[in-house]
Amino acid sequence: MAEISKTISNLPSVMIYEMLWSRMVFLRKWLNSKLIHGNLDEKQFCLRKFLHLYKTLLDNVTKVYNILAIQALLELVYYFVTLLADVHSAIMLVISKGIWDIPLSILIISLINFLLLLIGPVFLELTLNEYEKLMSLISTELIHCKDEAYREQILTTLEYLEVRPPRYTIWRIISMDLKQVVSVFDLLVTYIIILLSFQL
Repeated sequence: MAEISKTISNLPSVMIYEMLWSRMVFLRKWLNSKLIHGNLDEKQFCLRKFLHLYKTLLDNVTKVYNILAIQALLELVYYFVTLLADVHSAIMLVISKGIWDIPLSILIISLINFLLLLIGPVFLELTLNEYEKLMSLISTELIHCKDEAYREQILTTLEYLEVRPPRYTIWRIISMDLKQVVSVFDLLVTYIIILLSFQL
């Protein structure tokens, strides 16, 4: 029952990451369609509107994310400790019995915990991928631009995007992308080796 409630408590943050990613996909597709088929006035209007929508999206996610930072840290610590304990106990079972006789419940719970640890950073990595596509799209528009006022507007948009990428951290210490998963995996391997060296 505790595992089910822990899984459900993780859903709001995952939903926020997924909504951010889906909005970024929508913004990129919308801007791409307007930049391809629009005249100069429409392009200028759409670029201003895009910048406003992007700013509003990041403002709203940042407000909510500041609330979720504590939960994200607690989830990270919880999943790290449970994965460490599960993997250590599984290795100790293998060492003591000499065969791979790991209980299915430990295996399933460990996989669920790993997936829950992975899903938020995956959505944030997808969001960063959309951000890079947006930067590429707007940079391409800058290359093809001939109007000076529109060029200035594109440069302003690019500067804003560079200053404010959709990157999130836990108190500016732990990055919330796939680097977090790699770091957790590295720490997990290190601590398992340390625990096993004390056991043997």
